[in-house]
Amino acid sequence: MTTGFAVTAGWDLPVADPSHVHAAVAMADAAAAHAGLTPADRAGCALIATELATNLARHARDGQLVASATEPGPAAWVQLAALDTGPGIPDVDAAMADGYSTANSLGGGLGACRRTAGVFDLYTAPGAGTTIIARIGPGSLTTPTTHVRVGGILSARPGERESGDAWGVLWRAGTITVVIMDGLGHGPEAAEAAANGLHELAVPAGADDPPALLGRLDRRLAGGRGAVAAVARMSSDEFTFSGIGNIGARLGPHGASAGRAAHSARTHGLVSSMGTLGLGQRLRPQAFVAPWREHSLFTAHTDGVRSSWDLSRYPGLTGHDPAVMAALIWRDAATRGDDAAVVVTAAATRPAAANKPAAAYWPAAGGRS
Repeated sequence: MTTGFAVTAGWDLPVADPSHVHAAVAMADAAAAHAGLTPADRAGCALIATELATNLARHARDGQLVASATEPGPAAWVQLAALDTGPGIPDVDAAMADGYSTANSLGGGLGACRRTAGVFDLYTAPGAGTTIIARIGPGSLTTPTTHVRVGGILSARPGERESGDAWGVLWRAGTITVVIMDGLGHGPEAAEAAANGLHELAVPAGADDPPALLGRLDRRLAGGRGAVAAVARMSSDEFTFSGIGNIGARLGPHGASAGRAAHSARTHGLVSSMGTLGLGQRLRPQAFVAPWREHSLFTAHTDGVRSSWDLSRYPGLTGHDPAVMAALIWRDAATRGDDAAVVVTAAATRPAAANKPAAAYWPAAGGRS
């Protein structure tokens, strides 16, 4: 069985005033239209955008709302991420009560967001601000494997209608393949190059190891704008990586509890080969192979994100949706002057109950997770 999705649209919006809520809803609706969501799911996106943006306007510091959307299809989804750098939420359970943080708005606050979304996750810790992600759509529950969870975030360069970055996932025969791409330059042509490359994921092929997939991408992009990309493939026990160009990537442990020094010592930067896909260059992608263990964590980002981020700053992050981790990397390290994509793949774990006071995870109501 083969399934997957491609995230090809994303925008971010600073939210500092109630007057920004209308723009947040319009951004969410554009994302829902891009993903081809049903009218009911589009209405859900509007409700969640209203609640999250209202909350940011009233309570946050440096609030941002980021909308990401896949291509249409059976695994389509829209993700809304609300980010801030405030003091954090002191009482998470109270904040989830209807009307707590967004009284007089349409849906009853964060509790309504949780009920509406296919996946809802909130991370907060003293001094670390608050990060919320909500996904909606038929593919909002995106990982049909037991050993891997994946999430990400995507935004366009300010002033651009399209992002030249993109990322996607393919599940096939017990493996998961993650691709992140950066089309050269900005705007529609860069967006077309990145999206065109991700369409290669849907093409049946005998060889789909990372170097071979990069070769297929190189041929597919011939004659166009060109792109850089990285590919990672994970099975239950093995990790393989290969890249072409300036994609930042790391492989390390899942969780910050080991402390910053230990975390840094065990994290490996993954090196891509030089070159650009699609420009007729003689490329030599190399494969890096390592074990994929219970606590493994793979991160990758385009050059719109600086390499200075550090997830070990955030206690209790283990077990949260990888999109929360990607959103924190984006918040801390995106240059804001370029397209930006971050994708995080984590070995499947669930949070300990003791983490809940500082950092809580909720799948949506109704048994979905």
